[in-house]
Amino acid sequence: VGLAVLFFVPDWEYNIDRQASLILIRKIAARKNVSLIIKANTRGTGSFSKNEFAEINDHINVTFPSMNQHSSTLIRSADIVVNFASSIGLEAIIQRRPVCNPVYLNGNTTIFDESGVVFDAKDSDEVFRFFDTVEAEGYIDVSDETLDHFLEKNVYGGETNADILQKHVDLLSEDVI
Repeated sequence: VGLAVLFFVPDWEYNIDRQASLILIRKIAARKNVSLIIKANTRGTGSFSKNEFAEINDHINVTFPSMNQHSSTLIRSADIVVNFASSIGLEAIIQRRPVCNPVYLNGNTTIFDESGVVFDAKDSDEVFRFFDTVEAEGYIDVSDETLDHFLEKNVYGGETNADILQKHVDLLSEDVI
């Protein structure tokens, strides 16, 4: 099988179009050149009904890792990560994995939208064009400058070269009056 695609199931209650998400998952599962790994939401709010699970799991190229299998390890083994509405996308970005952000499935805006560090897909056709591009041409890595800007803004609170751990230690060791 060609591409290993890791799909992170979002919390369905976060303004997610569940039906459209399930359609996309079924379409990915139907692709012969894809090995689809579906990681359930760790909070238990991204699960499937018995019928949904059976229909998706019916495909031989689909696996559901256990909750014990760490997301960071799964990301490392994936060719493409599909993520929206979840902070686990940060790990995929830091690991320099190609991340597809199907914005059309999410009613909320996120830090990933139009960030330059992920591919924003406006429909399933764009998702599959991204897959095909990554498979045929390889992934064009995000520039260091774009990644640094994204991380500075969204992870490091606007500071560069800050020792976050030391700031927490300093805060906790201050005398409280």
